Amino acid sequence: SPFDIVASNDEKTTFLQNEAPNGGGGAVFWSGGRPEGLDDTTHDANVAAYGGLEATPAIALRPRNGRRFEVDSGEDITEDPVVLELLDELGQVVKSSTPATAVVSNDNAPDAILAHNVQVSSAGVFRFDGLIVQGTPGIAVNATITSELATLQVGSVDVTFDLRPCAANQYEQDERCLVCRARTYFCSILGALAPPSSFVLLRETTFVRVFFRYGTAHRRII
Repeated sequence: SPFDIVASNDEKTTFLQNEAPNGGGGAVFWSGGRPEGLDDTTHDANVAAYGGLEATPAIALRPRNGRRFEVDSGEDITEDPVVLELLDELGQVVKSSTPATAVVSNDNAPDAILAHNVQVSSAGVFRFDGLIVQGTPGIAVNATITSELATLQVGSVDVTFDLRPCAANQYEQDERCLVCRARTYFCSILGALAPPSSFVLLRETTFVRVFFRYGTAHRRII
């Protein structure tokens, strides 16, 4: 609860060599209102997990590396994973020893978030390594990351995953981009028309002409 720091005889209150190794606020840990008179104190050599002089409980989730991510459908997000921080009222990362939990979800398309969507914070940071998002390549999937930590005033963050379209040497199958077999040509087109066994092979001694008749892929050896 709020309190005041008062010193008699015009002397300043001194916070000296206090320690809070497992939490915040080497001198003062407050919530519900910053103590009046704190700016008139002196302090030295106070140590804490975060906020050497003062700190508060976590009040907000904040994305560290943005809210939009380009990913491959159905593949682990290992490069540039989603990272969120827990912040206190002073904007400090809450490096508390008490862990919190955050969840990535999509209520409109729950099957779009496939794996590793629940993470526990470490030193006030959530890293969603290995998160898997799946959908039609080339579309965007929206999701929300939430934490049920009781002190949070901002307990959710909206993010967007842009699913990369299949490249020229890939074809789409079951909402994933698969790499064409070796020595194949135009498989990204044929993949939508014929099974992989019908892919046209380019041989060193044979030229293959691909043509289409009534929506079916054929090949003619010349």
